[in-house]
Amino acid sequence: MLERIARGVVSRPRLHALLGLALLAAAVAGLLHLRADFSVRAFFSADTPERWAYDAYVERWGNDDRVALIVASTSDGTLLTPARLDALGALESDLEASPVISEVSSLLGSTWIRGEDGLLHIETVAESRPGSSLADGALEDGALKDWATLLRADTSLVPGLLSEDAATTGLAVQFAGSTSTVEAVVPQVKELREILARHAGRAEIDLGLAGIPAVRADFFTLIFRDQAVFAPLIIIICTIGLTVIFRSLHGVIAPVIGAWLPTLLTFGLMGATDEPLGIVNQTYISLLPTIAVADSIHLVSRYHEELRARGTGRPDRRTREQAVVAAVKRVGAACMLTSLTTAIGMLSLGMAQMPILRTFGLYAAAGIGSAFFVVVLIVPLSLLWSRAGPPDTSSDFAAKGDRLLLACADLAIRRPRAVLAATLLFMVTAVGLGLRVQVDNHLTGLLDPAHSTSVANRKADAALGGILSLELDLAGEPGALRHPAVLGAMDRLARDVSDFEEVRAVVGLAEPIRRLSAALGGPDAVPEDPAAIGQLLLLLEGQDSGLERLVTEDYSRGRVSIRVVDVGANAFATLAERLLERTDAAFEGAPVAVTPTGTPFVAYAGVNNVTTDLARSLGTAFVVITAVILVLLRDVRLALICLVPNALPLLAGWGMMGALGWSLDPTAGMVFTIALGIAVDDTIHLMVRWREERAEGHAHEDAIRRAVRFTGRAVGITSLLLTAGFAINVLGSFPDMRLVGVLGATVICAAFVADVLVLPALLAFAAR
Repeated sequence: MLERIARGVVSRPRLHALLGLALLAAAVAGLLHLRADFSVRAFFSADTPERWAYDAYVERWGNDDRVALIVASTSDGTLLTPARLDALGALESDLEASPVISEVSSLLGSTWIRGEDGLLHIETVAESRPGSSLADGALEDGALKDWATLLRADTSLVPGLLSEDAATTGLAVQFAGSTSTVEAVVPQVKELREILARHAGRAEIDLGLAGIPAVRADFFTLIFRDQAVFAPLIIIICTIGLTVIFRSLHGVIAPVIGAWLPTLLTFGLMGATDEPLGIVNQTYISLLPTIAVADSIHLVSRYHEELRARGTGRPDRRTREQAVVAAVKRVGAACMLTSLTTAIGMLSLGMAQMPILRTFGLYAAAGIGSAFFVVVLIVPLSLLWSRAGPPDTSSDFAAKGDRLLLACADLAIRRPRAVLAATLLFMVTAVGLGLRVQVDNHLTGLLDPAHSTSVANRKADAALGGILSLELDLAGEPGALRHPAVLGAMDRLARDVSDFEEVRAVVGLAEPIRRLSAALGGPDAVPEDPAAIGQLLLLLEGQDSGLERLVTEDYSRGRVSIRVVDVGANAFATLAERLLERTDAAFEGAPVAVTPTGTPFVAYAGVNNVTTDLARSLGTAFVVITAVILVLLRDVRLALICLVPNALPLLAGWGMMGALGWSLDPTAGMVFTIALGIAVDDTIHLMVRWREERAEGHAHEDAIRRAVRFTGRAVGITSLLLTAGFAINVLGSFPDMRLVGVLGATVICAAFVADVLVLPALLAFAAR
């Protein structure tokens, strides 16, 4: 069949060239409709109670991931001086005037409830400030000093909006528009930063921007900047490498077509079907060319081998046609097998819980399938139209490569037991180290720790109310949120979780009621008398106290925000479990239903599910691929032999992560997916070539040498280029990208060693 396809290509090259142009046009048409969505909502499960609860919460209270935190701090004393308070007030005024900001919550604008000199004071912090006309440095003035002391002692403000030493405060700003997409969040954050730049340095106040929208905008900006630099650099490196190795124009063009046309087709398909570009599937940019280029390189390498078999020099058209047909016939079967196994591996993601992974596997499988058809239908055209002969294998570079490959084969044949013993020791060590790896992720950990947003995030976590929260959505009958049992439960919960190191503040309806009760000379707690509660609520309703952000008008729905530091997905899940135990105990018997929700709660569960699903699907793919190889090779021993070189790169990467203390997150999971695809492809190409050599009558050991020497060339070229491509990411702006660089380069090198040394040793040992 493949021979007939190849003959059809060489007999009708113009038709297939038009087919290639049509595919390119279709890809471009789809790309014009491709949109991006890097929202954490992509990690939410679909049609689950947690997702329904989150959607209901957002519909009622608004989206909690549209809030950024401006961290204002000073290294010289306190912020509670007239000049610095004036500077903060001016900043708040500018923020409120900005069209990209819908709401500002700040220390100065917060409602402060207190009793003083027998009188009840319900006013904003700014209104309560004494001596606003005093000169800077007037903190020593008695009235201002007493005011500052009272302010710092109020737990409703400290540490939520003011640090205990009064050197740091936060201004929470809610963006007017969505912050999910690139085109929405980047300009809004840019506008906000321009406002901060105008106020930077005033009254010796340092300003920083923290929160999920800031992380998201900076991530978008930096990743696009990195891609704008690295993508051309990778192309240049690969072009130079292919030119040096193949020394011909077609040796560069063929792999480029084989790598990038399927990638463009995949993104075009996504655009045509309205599948957005997101956090996970943006890895197609690296994944698909990486897997697809290998088959093109194998085809070019075999084409050169066929040309040499037909004589050296400048080949005529007939010779080129014969070499193309022979190359497609010989290599096409292996390419079909590698495409089939890799596509099956991707389709195994269809069993994942998360929709984001199911669609990832589906489109990746489509891209890999298109790569096979591009390799056998389009790539041969670049070989057919080139009049260049095969590169000189007697050159110093080629000769050294051949000697290295033959040395590996000879070592494996002469000392298979020693090679396999060393491999076993390595694998056991890697497993031991890999057991240390934990599944984890930080919503605010995408950026480099030294980045200004990361610094502001840490400062907000350490000194203020944190930037993440566990939201409790309370629902009952109308008036239920006025019930003493409900308000008392809120108050008990706030006190019960105050000893949690990760909890920075608890915001709910009970807090202003408790403060008002204490200010009126009553107990520092929510009253148990419904009539007393009603009177306190009437007082609050008559003020601009922000009750509408805590409870609905009919008191049937309410919310409690437990502000926490970003401890990562695993620790957050554990913390949430502990907090919910306290919540259940506090609200036992209360006439409301309490539902935990919020972006961190749902997103962290989704991120962990994605990573767990990736690991599970990777194992499933490994088993399925082995089964497919067994069916196609029809030999149990050969299928089992293929297990080791396919598993070795994965174990090498896993062990390295454990040795370096890295966590397994979706990014690392993608690298392992790439590693499995490359390892399986190279193993299959070598196994198919070995069987071909055996079928032609070569002795077992000679067949191993010839397979390693000839097919190993393409494996070596692919590994060299991919290692360089991954290593470029070490220069990236993100910790995750640097992890991709180191981990990717490691597993590709391990896959090469496994295929040219361990696989031959297994074949030699099995023969004995």
